[in-house]
Amino acid sequence: MYLFYNDYELLYLINEGETPALKMIFRKYEHLIYTKVLELYPYGDKSDDLVQEGRIVLFNCIKNYIVDSETSFYTYFLVSLKRKLGKELSLDYYKPVYSFRDSADNSYSFEAQIMDKLFYQLYGNDKLAILVYKENIQRGISLLNIAELYKIPYLRLVRKKDIIVQSIKKYID
Repeated sequence: MYLFYNDYELLYLINEGETPALKMIFRKYEHLIYTKVLELYPYGDKSDDLVQEGRIVLFNCIKNYIVDSETSFYTYFLVSLKRKLGKELSLDYYKPVYSFRDSADNSYSFEAQIMDKLFYQLYGNDKLAILVYKENIQRGISLLNIAELYKIPYLRLVRKKDIIVQSIKKYID
């Protein structure tokens, strides 16, 4: 019904109480939410939560957008979405946590020692792999924080971690 309406027309209709216009704007921006979530957090375990956060951001942007502003609704929503996702990803909830120490005596477990040996046999000379292994896998620092700290592209770190995990899984399985 509102397929060919622009954002301003849809926002006007939403303010007039048209529920189909609200559904249409949500359908219109759903793909953008998924794209940004997968771009910033490519793992599937908590990405559904982030998509839901993106929908909440969209709803709040619809409520708070000022039509007479110089910024388009798309830009307003995109900036709000990136801010919210960045804030959510900086929380401990989205940082991977791995336990490499036995809680009783605070020493490395036998499995962790085997994994360390295997890792250094496979990647002993690869500085990026060592960085990802020590900082992310062992210490639990998020890849986003590592990317910012060491000024390395985030997706490069993600690919390196995926390669490390897949190669170690081959030997463990």
